[in-house]
Amino acid sequence: MSSGIDYPLEETVHILFTTRAFATGIPGTLSASTVAVYEDGTATPIETSVAVTEDFNSITGLNMVPIAALAASGYNVGASYHVVIEAGTVDSVSVIGEVIGSFSIGRSAAAVDLANGTDGLGVIKAETALIVADTGELQADDVPGLIATLDAVVDTVKAETVLILADTAVIGAAGAGLTDLGGMSTGMKAEVEVEANDALVAQKLDHLVAAADGDDPVDGSIMAHLVSATEDWSTFVPSDDSLQAVRDRGDSSWVTGVGGTGLTALDSGTLQAGGTSTQAILPSARTFADDIHNGNVINLLTGTGAGQSRVIIDYALSGDIATVFPAWTTNPDATTTYEIVQGSTNLDAVALTAQTAGDIPALIVTADAAIDVAVADLANGTDGLGAIKAETALIVGDTAELQGDWTNAGRLDTILDSILTDTGTTLDTKLNTIDDFLDTEIAAITAAVITNAAGADVAADIIAIKAETAAIVNDTDVIDDGTSGLVKMAADIALILVDTSTTLDTKLDTIDDFLDTEIAAITAAVITNAAGADVAADIIALKAETVLIVADTGELQSDDVPGLIAALNDLATSDILTQVNTALDTAIPELTQGIPAITPTIRTALILLYMALNNKLDVATSATDTLEIHNNAGTRIAQKLISDDGADYSEAKMISGA
Repeated sequence: MSSGIDYPLEETVHILFTTRAFATGIPGTLSASTVAVYEDGTATPIETSVAVTEDFNSITGLNMVPIAALAASGYNVGASYHVVIEAGTVDSVSVIGEVIGSFSIGRSAAAVDLANGTDGLGVIKAETALIVADTGELQADDVPGLIATLDAVVDTVKAETVLILADTAVIGAAGAGLTDLGGMSTGMKAEVEVEANDALVAQKLDHLVAAADGDDPVDGSIMAHLVSATEDWSTFVPSDDSLQAVRDRGDSSWVTGVGGTGLTALDSGTLQAGGTSTQAILPSARTFADDIHNGNVINLLTGTGAGQSRVIIDYALSGDIATVFPAWTTNPDATTTYEIVQGSTNLDAVALTAQTAGDIPALIVTADAAIDVAVADLANGTDGLGAIKAETALIVGDTAELQGDWTNAGRLDTILDSILTDTGTTLDTKLNTIDDFLDTEIAAITAAVITNAAGADVAADIIAIKAETAAIVNDTDVIDDGTSGLVKMAADIALILVDTSTTLDTKLDTIDDFLDTEIAAITAAVITNAAGADVAADIIALKAETVLIVADTGELQSDDVPGLIAALNDLATSDILTQVNTALDTAIPELTQGIPAITPTIRTALILLYMALNNKLDVATSATDTLEIHNNAGTRIAQKLISDDGADYSEAKMISGA
C-alpha cells in the first residue's frame, strides 16, 4: 500500500498495490474493480469509479491506479486523501472496503515553506518585481551622459585607428612591412606573451578572474558607474553592496508594510483626485519639470486605493498628472495620501495587487527599447562601432595582404628580382660562377687521387713501397756475413722462438694477412669508383646540396633580415596594448544552449555574466524551482536548481537549459 507521499496540485498520482487470495495469501487477480477517493475524514468520496489496471505489467496480483489530482476535480492544497476499493473480487471473494493507499497535496514542510510569501518562493517573486522596478529606474539614469562618455572613448580609439591606418598604408605602399616569417620563434612568442600579460595586469583585466585589490576600476569608469552612486570605486563595500549581500539582506533590512517603502520620499501629500484608471493627480502648485518623475514609483499610503504601487511612466506639470503603469485596481481619489520614491516598490502592495497578463513583459519591452536605442547609436556606421568595424576590416585587409609579400613570387620577392635585374646581376649568374669553380676543383682532385696511373694514386704508392721494402731486405742480407749482424740475430731469435714454442714466420703471416684485409677494405672504400662509395661521389652529392643551400639563401642576400628581426623584438608595450584593446573591443557572440564550461576563457565567462544581467532572467516555480538564463531571442541556454527552506537559500551548479 502506498502511503504518506506528498504531491503538488495538478500532478497525476500512481498507486501500486497487491491483492492476495484470502485462503492462501498468494497474490491473486483482482477482477471488475474500481476505486473511490476520500478527502481527510469526509464520508463522501470526491471521486468514484476510478479505473484500475489489473495484473499490471502482466504480473498476477499487482495492480495500478492513476489518480489525476486536479483542482477542477475537487482536490485541494493542504489536504490528505485515501484510496479505497469500491468494487472488485479476488478469487470470487469481495474486497470492497480495502484501503490501497493514501497521499497528500502540498502538505509537506518543504511545500508549505516554498509556497509562503515570507521567505520562500513568494519573497523571490517579490524580489523579482523589485528587480523589474530597478530596471525601470535605469530609464531615468543619465544614459545620454554615459553614451557621451563612450563616444569620447570611441573618438579616442578612432584617432588611434587613423594613426594605425597611416602606418599600415606606408608599409603597404613600400611592399614590405612586418609579415609572417613562417611562424614566430619560441622566444618571440614568449616575449609577446609576457607583453600581453603585462598589458592585462596594467589594465587590471587579470582581476576579472583572479584576486582583485581595492582600487581596480578607475573612478568614473563604466564599472564604477555600475557599483557606486558617486562613481567612486572605493565606496563599494562587498559585504553591503554585492548582489549576494542584497539578496541575503531580505526583509530583515527592508520595510515592506503598506505604510511605506522605507526609502526617502521625493514627494508626498494628498491627491487632488484620482483621474482615470492610469492617473494620479498630484496636489496643485507643484513645480516639478515635465517627465521628472518618469521611472519613479508612486505608493498609495492611506485612503481610497491604499496599498497599491505603480510605476510612473509619464509626468506632466500642466494639470499635475502622473500617468502610471499598470492601471489601478482601485482608482484613488481626493482622500488618498501618497509618496513618490525613486525606482523602488512596496513589495507587499505588489504581491497583493492583481497583475494583468503582460505587465512585466511590457516593462521589459520598454527597457529593451531604451537599450536598443543605445545599441543602435553605438553600432552606427558614422561614429559608432560600425565605423570602427569598417576601419578594422581595412586594417585586417592590409595585414592579410602583407602575409603574401614574403612568399615566393610575392611582392617583396618580385622587388628583389627587379633590383638584381636593374643592377646587372642575377642570382643564376652567381650560381653558375660557383658551379664552374667547383667543377674545376673537383676535376683536379679526381685527376690527382682517383685515377689509377702509377705513382698518382694510393694503390700505386703501396706497390712502390712493397718494392722498396724488398730491396731493403736484400740489402740487409748482403750486409750480414752470417756470423754477426742481422743474419746472426735472426738465427738467435729463431732459437728463442723454438724454445718458447713460437715461430716468427707464423707471427709474420698473421700480420701479413691482417694488412692484406685492411688494405683491400681501404681500396674498396676509397679507390673504387662505385657511386656513393668514393670521394668523387661524395663531392658530387655535396655539390648538389650546396646548390640547394645557395638557392634557399639567395633571396636573403639582399634582405635586411637582422634589421627586420630587431624591429620585431623591439615591440613597444603601447603596441601590444593597442592590439589587446582591439581584441577586447571585438564583439563576443552569445553562448549556445549547454552546460557552462568548468574552466572558461575570459570571453566565455564575461558573456555568461552579461547574458545573465542583460537578458531575460526567469525564476520558475511551477514545478521544479529553477533560475533560468536566456539568450537575446528568449531561448533558455542554462539553468540551476534553487531552494529556500526559510533559513538557508542555496543554488545548485548550473546545467544545460535544454
